[in-house]
Amino acid sequence: MKKALVMMLCLTLFGGFLLQRSAGAMALSGEDDYCSAEFENLYFDVIINTHSPESPGFLAQSKASQAMHVFMIFDMEVQCGGLATFFWNCESAYADKVPEALIELGLEDVEQLYSGFLEKYGITMEEIDGYRYEYPDYIGIHEAHPFDEFSDVYMEIWTETNLNRRVLDYAREHPEVRVGQ
Repeated sequence: MKKALVMMLCLTLFGGFLLQRSAGAMALSGEDDYCSAEFENLYFDVIINTHSPESPGFLAQSKASQAMHVFMIFDMEVQCGGLATFFWNCESAYADKVPEALIELGLEDVEQLYSGFLEKYGITMEEIDGYRYEYPDYIGIHEAHPFDEFSDVYMEIWTETNLNRRVLDYAREHPEVRVGQ
């Protein structure tokens, strides 16, 4: 029952993200079959079968499962609404784990972008946790920092380095990420 509800929620909330992701993957030359359907399947496997950082089961998972879960949420949020949306929706429970997850996945270029952005603008986990209270209308958060600067570079990296392929390659080397072990 729980898996069915989670799947329904994922399909409802993330359907647009997956359509956007599929279209982006298909735009990459020669990558149609490699990225779109396989990445979508991996995304659902990870979201359904792994624990979030707020869950007691998170630390019981392998580092690969932890990293993949954090990355999938991070990537989905950044692609759907940008870094500000990620911070607003996920707060420090996820934001604090992003650098380690990116390094585990071999995405050092994205980790440098993320950590560099936080450092450049002095963004702390305490600040991130306060965004919902400081900006209850959500719109104001976009005025706090130039979040589009991060999102634009992230999407360049995503496209130019074929982030889907890199994450899928990692998942193939770590099959436990599909079942949250």
